[in-house]
Amino acid sequence: MSHLVLTADAVPASSDVDDAVADVAARVNALYAAEALDDDVAWRVSVEDSIELDLSRDTLTYGEISVSGLARALRAALDLAGPEGTRGQEVFYDLGCGRGVATLAAAALAEHALPRGALARCVGIELLPSLVECGRRAESRRARLAGALFQPTRVAPRPDKYSREIVRLPCARDAAPPELTPDVAAKGRGAAAPVVEFWCDDLLEAEWWEDATVVYACATRFEPILAPLADRLRRMRVGARAIVSSHELANSGEAFDEDDARPVSPSVDRDAAESSRRVLEEVWSEVLEYSWGRELTRVYRIAPASAIAASPN
Repeated sequence: MSHLVLTADAVPASSDVDDAVADVAARVNALYAAEALDDDVAWRVSVEDSIELDLSRDTLTYGEISVSGLARALRAALDLAGPEGTRGQEVFYDLGCGRGVATLAAAALAEHALPRGALARCVGIELLPSLVECGRRAESRRARLAGALFQPTRVAPRPDKYSREIVRLPCARDAAPPELTPDVAAKGRGAAAPVVEFWCDDLLEAEWWEDATVVYACATRFEPILAPLADRLRRMRVGARAIVSSHELANSGEAFDEDDARPVSPSVDRDAAESSRRVLEEVWSEVLEYSWGRELTRVYRIAPASAIAASPN
């Protein structure tokens, strides 16, 4: 499948770290080997689901970030101190996760290519049921792969926004778990495997901001929802990070209290409201590889506006 191609210049074979990333790409590719679903088919399935659910199709597209690109962005995000008290308990959300490739890649990177215990939980949120089911099947294969390699914690299922009855992906649901090549299988486990979940829900309504510490949004076609997405990102705790492709996010809209996700009351003194406002501080950017080409990708940190205003820069 083309969506996880790692180019030779992206992953130098001489680097142990990048060898680990290539190993993760092989693992994730194996999880999706049973799915007759490339980017073009995923887009057609997305259109069919959208018609069935009477959803807008104006900005529908499909593509994936490369594993090497995701690894670089995650390292940049995780190099920053997270919210207080979350060390070893980082929670990753993939907003608009599609088939769940980046969600499962993040979990595999945390286990094999990032600092030990980098992520405790990885959650993919996707509105289209057919794509959610694809991710769930891949996660099931992950859990069944060679028993000793993966022992993820199981979680109670979350109610889906839409029924599974419309799922229409062209593959066998009960396909046997894939086989890893001997060189990949021999490397065995790394750190503890993160918990992986897939939610069939609207990314603007699912309240992921309550416990998210790292968020990824492949936002190339998110133009209509960039403003509400930025507002929801600013509801995360101070110190949380957001990885966003293609678009720069603006700090406009409601202010949010540092201690919780409630909007600041208009009656609060203006200076007090400003000091408690959370903003998106851009801390890193790089052009990364995606399945359709290269995109500028940014990492933002959630910070109090007072700290940004006081900065000499």
